[in-house]
Amino acid sequence: MLEWQLKEFSELSLNELYAILQLREQVFVVEQQAIYLDADGADLSALHLMLWEHGALIAYARILAPEAVSVHFGRVCVRSSARHAALGTKLVQQVLAEIKARYGAVRIVISAQQYLRKFYQNLGFVAISAGYVTEDGIPHLDMQLAKVSTEDA
Repeated sequence: MLEWQLKEFSELSLNELYAILQLREQVFVVEQQAIYLDADGADLSALHLMLWEHGALIAYARILAPEAVSVHFGRVCVRSSARHAALGTKLVQQVLAEIKARYGAVRIVISAQQYLRKFYQNLGFVAISAGYVTEDGIPHLDMQLAKVSTEDA
């Protein structure tokens, strides 16, 4: 059974925090060999979206505290054993729904790994920058959700 949870940092249990850090390290540090400081301080003011299956964290994303006119999300990851049934797509769709529910019709901007450009384009994002390399050595580009609905905002 799949269960979505959205929590502020202060609401996370130690076990949930451990599961989040473990999944992020597995995906970004081990699989992608991205050497960077994951504990960047942003988690403290972020919302943490988790997808659990039978007590195991299988997907995660963090929604950063809104800036003046935009909301950013990142650290989007799915456990390798759970990369089926379009969970990555479902995760991003859930992130977008949570942003809309909490903040209304806002500009949504991400720093996407370049190899995921088509994935995010299929979810309605467009590139708004040229490519660049982040501190972890992975090529990225900035993308923005193309259409912001004002309905139900």
